[in-house]
Amino acid sequence: MNILYLCDEYPPAKTGGIGTVTKIVAEAMVRKGHMVYVLSGRPAGHTLPYETSINGVIVYRLTYFKILLPLFKMPERYKNIAINILRKIGAMHFFAKKAQRQNDRFAMSLIRSKNIEIIEKPDYSILSKYFSRPIQFVHYGIPTIIRVHGAPSFISYYKTGYITNVQRTNDINNYLSADRICAVSEFSKNFVQNILQVDKKIDVIYNPLENKYLQMACSTSRSNTIVFLGKIIETKGAFSLIKAFCSIASKYPNINLIMIGGGKIRAAQSLIDDQYRGRIKFTGYLSREEIKQKISSSLFCAIPSYFENFSLAAMEVMACGKALIYTNRASGPELINDKVNGLLVDPENVCQIASAIEFLLNNLEQCQQMGLEAQKTILHTFSENVVMEQIENYYKSCINSHRKNDTSSNNK
Repeated sequence: MNILYLCDEYPPAKTGGIGTVTKIVAEAMVRKGHMVYVLSGRPAGHTLPYETSINGVIVYRLTYFKILLPLFKMPERYKNIAINILRKIGAMHFFAKKAQRQNDRFAMSLIRSKNIEIIEKPDYSILSKYFSRPIQFVHYGIPTIIRVHGAPSFISYYKTGYITNVQRTNDINNYLSADRICAVSEFSKNFVQNILQVDKKIDVIYNPLENKYLQMACSTSRSNTIVFLGKIIETKGAFSLIKAFCSIASKYPNINLIMIGGGKIRAAQSLIDDQYRGRIKFTGYLSREEIKQKISSSLFCAIPSYFENFSLAAMEVMACGKALIYTNRASGPELINDKVNGLLVDPENVCQIASAIEFLLNNLEQCQQMGLEAQKTILHTFSENVVMEQIENYYKSCINSHRKNDTSSNNK
């Protein structure tokens, strides 16, 4: 197959989960013998090459908002102020729509020149946040899959409980522009069906994790660190975890907490009791290899997020054979079987998080056993070997269905 992925977050661009997962899938498809292309767009000022090959994947990078280059060179604070002004007067919508057309034209040229057979795109791009009015999404004329990672309406709904009319309209239009909708969890599928009320069949294929991420669990007895990874914000459970740690820190004077990720670090630090400041460390953003090393050398990990579509970070913890304190909301129960391969907690209940931490600290054998069970879960259900076969067959099914429909239409 000749496959095209649309992904603005594709590494080495600064990436969230969408970029990382797309890279895992794209490179796995190359190893399966397919030709794989990625079309990515970045705001003006980026230094990434226009065309490059990364582990066999051919990546094209477009530059959005060239006219706004001076703005994107400003310090972050002033840049955000300027962008907000341009949003209010509708200019960012104009520039984003122009960038969308640029992206669509380039995608169509790749379809013709590279004989692309199927396209996969996410339901969120860096342009999504700039649209202030409804827009139409093109159909590329070949089988197109949209993956439900977390559209603007999804993010807004679970952060604020509210979806704007523009978010709702654009996300529905985007979903309906594709031939197939494939969610990364039952939780996200239910959102599209029940909250957005998209009247279309939705399949579920979970995110895969690379085989190389799986490793033998390390003994918990040699570690004294608990690791959090994710954005340092309230809705990721970072603040609740810090409060929980401080509430029990005096009982366990040798235990430290490592917070991996960027975000509202100053706000997080303000929650720490003075006597425990030296025991809670903030690393900022780390590479995936650095994160893996931190996880591997930890006692266990905790990510009590308020909502998760389907967390790659949680899977990385489990693949390293570490017990995980995870959220009982959203897709949490799809990944963790409580008290078997991890612990589920209410992310807003500080006492419950503290109790979970204490349980693992006081029961190291069970902690290690949960880590082993977690690793088995990834190996048998979410590993690259298992999930990539599902994705490959799914792509073939989409292409075959499209060809049958074309044949049927031509015979009428």
